[in-house]
Amino acid sequence: MEAVYRLTADRGVDHILELAGGTNLGRSIEAVALHGTISVIGVFEGFTVTGPSGPLLLKEPTIRGINVGTRRSLELLVRAVDATGLKPIIDTRYPLEALPAALEHLRKGAFGKIVLESH
Repeated sequence: MEAVYRLTADRGVDHILELAGGTNLGRSIEAVALHGTISVIGVFEGFTVTGPSGPLLLKEPTIRGINVGTRRSLELLVRAVDATGLKPIIDTRYPLEALPAALEHLRKGAFGKIVLESH
């Protein structure tokens, strides 16, 4: 969490794509900026939200669920990727601390994926 606030000058993140749900959604609420948005795409950790309610009440974020399809569709996609050996093309990897440089690279146009790694 310290890295998020350090990189955003204590502001927090304007838009978070939440993929895990559960306790991780609680961490996203802590990291979101005032009036920011959290788009919940996945619930790998479950449907129960846990975390401090203070940031939720004080930051007034918009939390929006995004339906991306059925589990069966995902399983079929994963099987197809495995069967074909499809691999994403990674343009560049950046440490989390280099987020501004990664976003600038993305803005200029990357050939493949831009990956942020936290250690």
